[in-house]
Amino acid sequence: IKEVSGVSPKSYITHKILSESKTLLKYSDRSVYDIASSYNFKDLSHFSNFFKKQIGMGPLEYRNLFKNRLG
Repeated sequence: IKEVSGVSPKSYITHKILSESKTLLKYSDRSVYDIASSYNFKDLSHFSNFFKKQIGMGPLEYRNLFKNRLG
C-alpha cells in the first residue's frame, strides 16, 4: 500500500474510514452505532474516540453541524 499510495497501511485505512464515515454522517440517517458496526468497531465509544481524535469532535457533533448547515 505504501508504494502505491505513499502512506502507511494504517494511515490509508484511517483515511478511508474517516472519509466514508463523514459522508454517511452528513448524508444518511444511519445511526452512529450502525456506522461504527459497519467498520467493525467493538463498541460505539471506541468509534467515537477514534473519530474525535482524528476530526476534533465526536460523530454526533459532526452530524449535527452539517444537518444544521444543510437545513
